[in-house]
Amino acid sequence: MFFLLQHAPTPKSSRTPRYITAEATSVLMGNLNSALHPPWFSKEEREAVKRKRNDQGDHECEVFGRGPEAAESAFAWENCTKNCGHLQFIPAPEFCLDHLPEWCTLPTVVDYVKTIAALTVRLRVTYTSWGRPDGYSFSNHRGSDIPHSGSGWVRNVYPCNGACPCVECVESSSPRQKWYEVHLETACHVVFDTQEARATKVDFFYDDEKAKIEKKVQTIQAIKTHTTDEKGDTCTIVCATHNENLASKLMQYLKETEKIKFFGPPQVWSLPEWQRMCIIVSHPHGQPKQVTVGKVCDPRIEGDRRYLTYITDTCPGSSGAPVLVLKFDEIGLCKYSASYPSLLPPHSQWLQLRGVNQSSATSTAYPETYYPLKQRNK
Repeated sequence: MFFLLQHAPTPKSSRTPRYITAEATSVLMGNLNSALHPPWFSKEEREAVKRKRNDQGDHECEVFGRGPEAAESAFAWENCTKNCGHLQFIPAPEFCLDHLPEWCTLPTVVDYVKTIAALTVRLRVTYTSWGRPDGYSFSNHRGSDIPHSGSGWVRNVYPCNGACPCVECVESSSPRQKWYEVHLETACHVVFDTQEARATKVDFFYDDEKAKIEKKVQTIQAIKTHTTDEKGDTCTIVCATHNENLASKLMQYLKETEKIKFFGPPQVWSLPEWQRMCIIVSHPHGQPKQVTVGKVCDPRIEGDRRYLTYITDTCPGSSGAPVLVLKFDEIGLCKYSASYPSLLPPHSQWLQLRGVNQSSATSTAYPETYYPLKQRNK
């Protein structure tokens, strides 16, 4: 049995309506039996997952048990209580101009979002570090192997020579001598330190379920953290790979982000809506990547730290996702942030009482390591 639901009117009214099942409709109506749990969960496992999920405060990692990973992720998606039905979530491969507000008619915006989507990754963390301080997200689960997932994106790729430090090569008597160091940006509460990075799997190109079947999804292991900012909730993690095909693809997408410019008619640039449009690409509930479109609110400023607040849908699993605001300079942030994925802030938390989301910290005073690869190598 199917019901027809129309999208909310904020984006273009010409959107194609989506069909959802009667089961999803019961979620929307708030009639889902809260006692339902995945059949592979014991009572103890359910309680353990619940405790860790509640131990992250306002942050938005998804937490899983030890059941089948894909089934747990699908169950979390179907039974989500924050965004029942996920009506504003757009599968990344389907994203097009029809999903943008009517006043936004620039194809380059779609190109940019799709390029950032290609760089967006799913992070699966299977260990909680003893280094997390008291009162910090997941601090009551230090030493636990209950997994959690979040999102992130590729910031830079560096060609390297010498013995490859990836897990495969470390265990090999003949490690590869040509490899690539991949830097990923996420939130610090997703991956706190090197202990957690070494227990983190990074999934690239998980665009839809078909990508898994066609073996387009590529997974590598992180090896360490490069920089962390506990207060600002940012983290750069490092992966090593000798997969030249993967590295080449990522470097090409990074180059594309530098080429895309949002030139358009003055009547578009002058619109307040343009200056406030906010787009997020993430892996909600550990599912294939989704795009949501909303608007940015006034930033919260603490000293030289600035935190974006925005009304753009997110879910558990969206923590660490790139937050795209196409005209950062209008809200007191870095003028070039819309051009470089190295300068985007990660999604940090849902401020439930205020009804808005908030990013990790960003600043106009970026250190040299935040510059794009082309500038850094000069």
